[in-house]
Amino acid sequence: MPRKTQKKATSNSLPQENALSFSSIHARINFLNEQHKKLLTKIKRKKTELSNLTQQMQTLTQEMVQKSRPFYEKINSLDQKIHGLFEKILSNKRLGKRQKQEVLEIYQVLQLTGKISPRPEYFSQPSSANVQDEDEDRDDYEQTKEKDFFGENHHYDENEDISQPRPSRDLRKIFLKLADKFHPDKASDNETRIFYTEIMKEINIAYQSGDLARLLEIERDKNQENVKFSQNDSEKECEQLEKEIELLSQQYEQVKLELREVKKTPQGNMVKQYRKAKRQGENLMEMLIAEAEVDLHSLQALHDFVKDFKDRKITLKEFVRGPNYVNIDDMEDMINEMFVVVNI
Repeated sequence: MPRKTQKKATSNSLPQENALSFSSIHARINFLNEQHKKLLTKIKRKKTELSNLTQQMQTLTQEMVQKSRPFYEKINSLDQKIHGLFEKILSNKRLGKRQKQEVLEIYQVLQLTGKISPRPEYFSQPSSANVQDEDEDRDDYEQTKEKDFFGENHHYDENEDISQPRPSRDLRKIFLKLADKFHPDKASDNETRIFYTEIMKEINIAYQSGDLARLLEIERDKNQENVKFSQNDSEKECEQLEKEIELLSQQYEQVKLELREVKKTPQGNMVKQYRKAKRQGENLMEMLIAEAEVDLHSLQALHDFVKDFKDRKITLKEFVRGPNYVNIDDMEDMINEMFVVVNI
């Protein structure tokens, strides 16, 4: 009797273990599916945030260029005129050596302090050991000529979508797999061809934008069928889900990194300031234009002062003492009283 009971218990335990194991796998699949969905949602949110940021960067850049161009064209014109005035003054043979040196020093100070653009040829000639340094300085100057309102080099292409990453190996692999399955040439009839064509449009858009999450989503949506899975099939599905979750996690981190890098750019910082100013009820563009007006006013006064000396309306002593006009720092204080400056 004990032996028969033992055999009966052993024969019944195998199906129970299989059932529990199969149930555990399905619980695992449900858990992984939830993780998969959450990652897809998080990626979509970050990509939307990145897209909105780049779009606002483009809009603000275009608006800034449009509104500031007239001011900076005038500033550049005045800058060139001031250089021309100094060239005429320094080439005047009636000016003594000591007087010419004083004028040259003023000219150099104006360049070094950023009141006018630098002209390296008016500084002392470098030794042969410093020729390379001068070339680098010239390159730096060429870059500074492209600076924007914030004093940052502006190399941003307003037509460039910087939110698009380069295709990765995993992205290409999934794309080729989907393209092989849903290419219209694989269709057996016209109705299927139309269906495959629409799917391929989605696949191409996702691939071109580097959207791995969307490709995986398409793959899962199109592959879902109401079939019964064996235990081996379920285990394979678990493995596939785990691989996809790993890829999605990598893409999520990549999108977050791209977003952080874009925010660090001059244009990203501009959007940050714009949003902050808007929350405080201020207009950042008006503030920046006001600063441009200050620069223009200051440079115009400097131009008139140098011209007066060239035309002998003031003496060298008066010229060396400096112009009797409100300097740029005083003008900025006046502007700050009119506007609340946004803290960066």
